Amino acid sequence: CSQLVKISTTALILTSCVIGPYVYSDVMEFHRPAVRFMMCLPHFVIFFKTLEAFFGFTPAGAKSSFWIFHVYFSNAVELEFDEKTIEPVKSTWSDVFQSARDVIFNIGFNSILTSFMSAHGFKPFGLCHAGKFYDSFRISEYLDPRHLGNCFLIAVVLQQGLAVGDSICSLIIQSVYGMKVQRNMNNPLLESTSPSDFWGRRWNLMVHGVLKRGMYKPIRQYSSSTIASIATFTASGILHEWIVHSALMYHRIGIPDESLYKPDNIALGTPFAFFLWNGIVISIEKKLGRFKFV
Repeated sequence: CSQLVKISTTALILTSCVIGPYVYSDVMEFHRPAVRFMMCLPHFVIFFKTLEAFFGFTPAGAKSSFWIFHVYFSNAVELEFDEKTIEPVKSTWSDVFQSARDVIFNIGFNSILTSFMSAHGFKPFGLCHAGKFYDSFRISEYLDPRHLGNCFLIAVVLQQGLAVGDSICSLIIQSVYGMKVQRNMNNPLLESTSPSDFWGRRWNLMVHGVLKRGMYKPIRQYSSSTIASIATFTASGILHEWIVHSALMYHRIGIPDESLYKPDNIALGTPFAFFLWNGIVISIEKKLGRFKFV
């Protein structure tokens, strides 16, 4: 009976996480992508934190008290836990000041970069002919320096956008709750040394943590690391497809035809393909890492 209640409760929470943003968009009539994206993020995190709790991979420190349990599950951050005491590491004034500096820098830098990109139609290096993912193309068009430059700067905008949210959340948690928060972004685009270093130690470590505990570890119990890695990236791809549909495609009305975010200009499939491909790349890297020449 208790197991049935556990399964039913988990299923209810997961279902609520998936349909929640759609309900909010309809009831509150939200149409801006940024607002919808911000609604999706906590649901994404709660979805996988619920899975990690269901499979028993919630950090021991998060269960040490009801208050810590509340902070851990209600915030989109990665708390740092002391390995010996399993208690959350207390934040210092230095941590708070660093978070405040990060907030100021990230907002300022992101504002300047976004303004620059917007003024150039998000293609500052000029137009190219790479087209949509479903259009016919030549490899040379995708390797065009203009296309690569535009994609890189758009990736920087995304990185800094996530860094803004991360720094604000870190400042609030560390100053209000007095708990140290793990830094979410570690300059992944410029300092990563490999695909696994990018995804495992530098890019969006909060999402990395919940995916690892909520998807990778449960699957790893019954399969190889390769299968668990690919399955985790696949799950991430599916959830990113959900974010794209909920934030950019669902019941969007009054959107100008020239807008980049007009539903007709967006196609599902690319996030899934992107994350599946990265799962395969990570698996290949692990295999090659066994050889001495790598």
